[in-house]
Amino acid sequence: MHGDEKWQLFLPNGESIAGAGRKWQFGNPEENEMDIVGGVGLFLYRRGTNGLEFLWQQRSEFVHNAGKWDFSAAGHVDLGESFAEAAVRELREELGVEAIEEDLEFILKFRSYRGMITANYLMDWNDRKDDFVLDSQEVAAVKWVMYEEMENFWVNNAKIPMSKNIITLEMIKSWAKRKYPEIADGNL
Repeated sequence: MHGDEKWQLFLPNGESIAGAGRKWQFGNPEENEMDIVGGVGLFLYRRGTNGLEFLWQQRSEFVHNAGKWDFSAAGHVDLGESFAEAAVRELREELGVEAIEEDLEFILKFRSYRGMITANYLMDWNDRKDDFVLDSQEVAAVKWVMYEEMENFWVNNAKIPMSKNIITLEMIKSWAKRKYPEIADGNL
């Protein structure tokens, strides 16, 4: 973010307010503010040799929560963007991944706290090369984490505490069991 860029403002029901933005310099809304901004989080996933894996990014030394781990790509919705457009942009900016909205699998949109509505997506990375171009100002490293280890990894390493993301993890578990039924049987 630079200069006078703004984050898109939303109504409590998740609809964007046309032309209404919040300057990024003011940060996320506090509990006593009326503003609601949008955020996105996206995990790349693949079937690796050992089973289902999800890509995590480690935050660089230049950003808040340096050294902590986060979604493959995540960020705020800019003024005039949809949630899906923001997810595609964040993938390109943080990992150098070119995608289109149709590549995304929507899993969940929820009020993560009073001033933020978050949309989460997944993207199939099967049959693609890990030729990521990391934005060193935001991302220090990336790492594939096995599905079976994800909850523990999240609890011990994530930027955003599990208490704020438990619904996201549960939706990923539900999605994984539908997409890969053998997960429910433990036969990965």
